[in-house]
Amino acid sequence: IELCSSLIHGGLTPEVNLMKHASHAEIPVRVMIRPKRGNFHYSSRDLRQMKNDIDRARSFGFEGVVFGATLVNGEIDQTFLEKLVKHALGLKETAMSDVVCTITANAGEEGKLYGSVSPADIAENLLAQGFEVEKRDINMPEAIRNIGEYEVTVSLYAEVVVTVKVIVIAATEAE
Repeated sequence: IELCSSLIHGGLTPEVNLMKHASHAEIPVRVMIRPKRGNFHYSSRDLRQMKNDIDRARSFGFEGVVFGATLVNGEIDQTFLEKLVKHALGLKETAMSDVVCTITANAGEEGKLYGSVSPADIAENLLAQGFEVEKRDINMPEAIRNIGEYEVTVSLYAEVVVTVKVIVIAATEAE
């Protein structure tokens, strides 16, 4: 479960009372660390707040945290994320830029699929990993028709696009 508040704003860090209540859940919970609505561009002040929120999530015994950060051009802000990952040491952290979709499909001897991998297939795989994404938000130039490694982009918000690796393997390789 991903715990957040203000879904109307795309999810924000939950208030202390919600964290306290959810800390009694008997299932694994990860807390969203997002101090403000709108874009995912953060200042040094935001970084301090996010680190405090990570500490709070840790103090309640949650399994982990979920966060993201982008540069003004929409690319992932690796430097900022590295600071958060370092601070979250000991907790499980999730950033969508780390996600890999492995899809098993029936294929002929030369790797040509019997059918194709579509945005709907990728959305289903992401959902199984805990990421709810609409198929219309998965951008790929065309359907995937061969085994191999591919990259697709996923539009999370108006200004946030992440690249997800898609690995398509033949059904016989998976066995």
